[in-house]
Amino acid sequence: MVVGSFIIGLDTDRPGIGQQIAEAAICYGVDNLNVLFLTPLPGTRLWDKMHAERRISLDIFPDDWKYYTLTFPVARYNHLSLDEAIQEMMSCNQHFYSLPRILRRASEQPMAMAQSAAYPGGQPLVPQQPPRGPQGLCKFQALHRAMTSRFWFVVAIHSRAPTAWRKNLHRSISGPGVVL
Repeated sequence: MVVGSFIIGLDTDRPGIGQQIAEAAICYGVDNLNVLFLTPLPGTRLWDKMHAERRISLDIFPDDWKYYTLTFPVARYNHLSLDEAIQEMMSCNQHFYSLPRILRRASEQPMAMAQSAAYPGGQPLVPQQPPRGPQGLCKFQALHRAMTSRFWFVVAIHSRAPTAWRKNLHRSISGPGVVL
């Protein structure tokens, strides 16, 4: 699994950067996208530079520490307003985690995992055949349920499908360990 982290709010970022980040992540084959806001932390050169330019909007400590999560814009960016920066983040996530893209990745992922992922000693991560014996079968089922539940949870959360569709989906995959 490839996880990609990208930053919104660099001095070169302009409106449309969210779409560009999503496209780049897709091009690079990223499975999970982590988009963060440029966050200057006290004691860094970035903090000193942005503080000198009066671009830090939240700098009353310790009260403002709660906003320094990298997922909340705490500075003013050169070419993006606060609303534009948030919109770019949402646009990026909506494009990357669209339902058609999730379904396409899910159909490709099990085969890629079975072909390329291996433990030391050459054991495939997802065996072609379930292991024999009750203990081996339980491990295989647990792995399968974990992968399935995580995928369907993302689909149900990110889809704009009607509630009835989600309920039918839940009934079709429900079982021990599957929570939606």
